[in-house]
Amino acid sequence: MDNNNRLYISPNNNAVFGYTGGGKNGIWAYRAPHRGLRNLARISFDYTLTVPDTTWEMRIGDAFDTPYDAFWFFLALYLISVGSSSGTVVQSLTPGAMGIIVYIYRNAPDATYTGQTGTHFLRCTNVRVTTATPPITAAMIAQHIASYASTHLSPRISSSTARINAGLPYHDLLNALWEDADMRNVLREITAMGDASGARLACGVWEDGMIVLDRLSNLEREWLVDVGEWRLSRSLKRIASQAYATYRSPGGQRLRTTTAVREDVAQRFGYRSIAQIDAPTTSETTANALRSAELSRRVEAQAMARFTVRSVYQPLGERVPLWRVRPYDVLTIRNLPSISGLLRDPIRRVRVLAVEYDADRDRLTVEVEDPITLPAMIA
Repeated sequence: MDNNNRLYISPNNNAVFGYTGGGKNGIWAYRAPHRGLRNLARISFDYTLTVPDTTWEMRIGDAFDTPYDAFWFFLALYLISVGSSSGTVVQSLTPGAMGIIVYIYRNAPDATYTGQTGTHFLRCTNVRVTTATPPITAAMIAQHIASYASTHLSPRISSSTARINAGLPYHDLLNALWEDADMRNVLREITAMGDASGARLACGVWEDGMIVLDRLSNLEREWLVDVGEWRLSRSLKRIASQAYATYRSPGGQRLRTTTAVREDVAQRFGYRSIAQIDAPTTSETTANALRSAELSRRVEAQAMARFTVRSVYQPLGERVPLWRVRPYDVLTIRNLPSISGLLRDPIRRVRVLAVEYDADRDRLTVEVEDPITLPAMIA
C-alpha cells in the first residue's frame, strides 16, 4: 500500500501459485485496532484486475482475529472477480468482523508463474474501510460516544441522543480515525469543522447529562445580566492573514487549495500569519468554502473576558436563577455603559464559553468566547 491509499498486488516471476498443499495468495489485510470499540462494517474501492486467465480470482474475506496475530478465523468469503475485470466494490461485512483480507488466488493445481513481475496485477484505489455505512458524520460519532460514555465512564452521562441533531448537512468524515483519544477532544475536533453549509457547530453536556450537538444558532438563548468583577484580555494568537485548506482526491492523494489572502488584516496587526485547515472532503469547492469561512473567523483579535454574574433576567425582565446560564448562551450586560446607545452593541453583548456555578454561595462565574469586541474596555 502506498501513501495515496492504493493497494497493489502482483505475482512474482517464477513463483508458484495454486491450491496444492494450501492456497498461495497475494494479499493485503486491514485490521481493526486491538481492543477497539467498533468492528469493521464495510469496505469500498475501485479496482483493476489483470490476470493471465480465468483460473485467477479476486476475493475479499472478513475475519475474527485473536490478539497478537496468532490466528485469523474467516467469517465469510466474497468472490469479486473470475479473470480480468475492473469496477467498483462496495462490500458489507459480517457483523463482528475485526479484519479484512483483499487477495488474488489461483484456483487450480500448483503451477509456476512465468510472466514478468508487474505484467499482471490487482490495483485498488480510493480504498475506504468504515465501521458503519457512510457517510460518517459528526452526529454518528457523538451518538457512539454518548452510548459508550454512559455505560463505561460516568453514570451522569445520559445514553440519550435526543439532543444530537442528526438532520444537519454534516461533512462525510473521510479520515475519521481516533486511537487512544480523549473523547472530549474528539467532540471538540468534529465540532470545529462546522457543517457542510459552513454553519458553526456547538457541542457539550447539558445539566441533564445529555450530550448536545447542533448548530450554534440553534442552541443560544438570550439573557440580560448584571455583572460584577471583570477580568479582561486580548490575544493575537488566532489571527491569520492567509489560509489554505488540504483535502483528498477520490484516489486518496492529499491536495491543497490556493491560498486566500486578507492584506487588510496584515496591515491592521503589523504581521502576517498563515492558517492550514484540514477539510474532510474530496471536493475542491467545499475545501475552498471551508478555507474562506475559517479565515473570516480569524481576522479579529480574540478578546476574552471572565466575570461574575450578579443577576440574570429573561429578555422581558423576569428574573431567573443564576444556574440557568450555560455555554453558548448570549448575554447582554445591563450595567455596562453602551457605546452605541443600543442594547445590542459590540461591548455589551457576549457569548458564553464556559460557566462555573457555586451552589453554596449562589455565585456564577462566566467566561465568554469570541466573537467579542472590547476595544473601549482594553485599549
